[in-house]
Amino acid sequence: METPFKNTAHHLQEIRIVSSGSAFLRGLRWLPLVKPKGVVVHIHGLGEHCRRYRHVADHINKKGFIFQSLDLRGHGLSSGKRGHAGSLEYLLDDAEQSIISARKDFQELPLFMYGHSMGGNIVANYLLRRSSSELKGAIMTSPWFRLAEEIPAFQVKLVNMIAGLFPALTLPNGLNVNDISSDPEVVEAYGTDPLVHSRISARIMSDLYASGLYAIENARDIDIPVLVMHGDEDKITSYDGSKLFTQNAGSNAVFKSWPGMKHETHNEPDKDVVLNYIVKWMESVL
Repeated sequence: METPFKNTAHHLQEIRIVSSGSAFLRGLRWLPLVKPKGVVVHIHGLGEHCRRYRHVADHINKKGFIFQSLDLRGHGLSSGKRGHAGSLEYLLDDAEQSIISARKDFQELPLFMYGHSMGGNIVANYLLRRSSSELKGAIMTSPWFRLAEEIPAFQVKLVNMIAGLFPALTLPNGLNVNDISSDPEVVEAYGTDPLVHSRISARIMSDLYASGLYAIENARDIDIPVLVMHGDEDKITSYDGSKLFTQNAGSNAVFKSWPGMKHETHNEPDKDVVLNYIVKWMESVL
């Protein structure tokens, strides 16, 4: 592959990957106009897609990092029923294929994973269930380990039962768009984005609920540096769940609280402060 980070106007590449189960994944790779010092492999949240992170990629590019993000199956421009995957393992496969792609094209550069919300759950479980040997560190923002409002036990049992009988049945995810950010322009853009959806299947809901608790209980087994960040006004995923995960992870983990911020800290009015913190943390790991 021709070196893609020389000074050229073409700093954006489209990625197309075939993942397990013949899922066709599409994504983007943003390339800095200077020689890069690392690669950030990003995993988005439920119902969204990689193009919502253009400004994140631009900020990270300016600091000398490549930013790569795929639309997971069932999301964005990738294949699959909206909001559904056969299981958590398929989503981990998608994440792994993105890492394989980045490592193939940038063999000498350190890799970081960065997951938001559902993507944070996927990153944590990737570190615990797959291999972290390719990774220098991982970032999780507003990770879905627990929801901000606890699900009653009877509803958990009901979801698990439906997941066993009708795994691909999708229902509204219940997200209140006003809870994602304090910035009204972000809220409006999310609500009118044709690539955003509001669905989640019974199987994925069941798997994410269980895997979030699994990540908290087994965080001590993570063996690379991790940064966990959460706004304390998040009404979607649990701030306390992130704190508990970080506490259980021990010396490998750093928890950063963002007072007054909602779910998408990277889309709050002070987003540049948040993104600078991520970059400085990665530089400290390097």
